Amino acid sequence: MTKRLLIIAIAFFAVLGNLIAQNVPAKKKEKYTYTMYTRVYQKRLMEKPDKVKDTALMKLANSYYFIADYENAAKVYEILYQ
Repeated sequence: MTKRLLIIAIAFFAVLGNLIAQNVPAKKKEKYTYTMYTRVYQKRLMEKPDKVKDTALMKLANSYYFIADYENAAKVYEILYQ
């Protein structure tokens, strides 16, 4: 009798835990895309143009290149290599 009660209790809590887990929305991890990186580098260029200009410009151009925005990448490369 106690074994049967124990098995029923374990099954009950397993089902209850599963129901709770299904109803709790999980935090979605944001995947960083290259467009997000371009926004970050553009923001950095606006904030501190003297300190991070070359590295931020290079990373901005690379991120434009990776998202296949070749026109903007070419413009940034021109600015970088003047």
